Amino acid sequence: MAALYGIPQVAAYSSSKTALIGLTRTLAVEYSGKGIRINAIAPGFIESQMSREIMKKDPAREQKILSRTPAGKFGDPADIGKAAAYLASDASSYVTGICLPVDGGNSIGF
Repeated sequence: MAALYGIPQVAAYSSSKTALIGLTRTLAVEYSGKGIRINAIAPGFIESQMSREIMKKDPAREQKILSRTPAGKFGDPADIGKAAAYLASDASSYVTGICLPVDGGNSIGF
């Protein structure tokens, strides 16, 4: 998410994530003509042991995240796997150079 909108106090992390989006686009331009599709996934806030520990220590942060996530919940790790399966499948044969947010709508900025 750090590549899709500003998050304070994580400049280096945000910069590296934003660079990956640029790399995805550049590689797509270079390789799509050879039948190679290049895409990325931007996971949103996903339920995990790490995220549970962080949110337990900072309930206000959890509420802030959930209040700006239209789906109203954290994602499941399987949500990322399903997105990857789609991007690897023939169903996405004309999709290249994108960064697919899997974030319950968090990045739409309402």
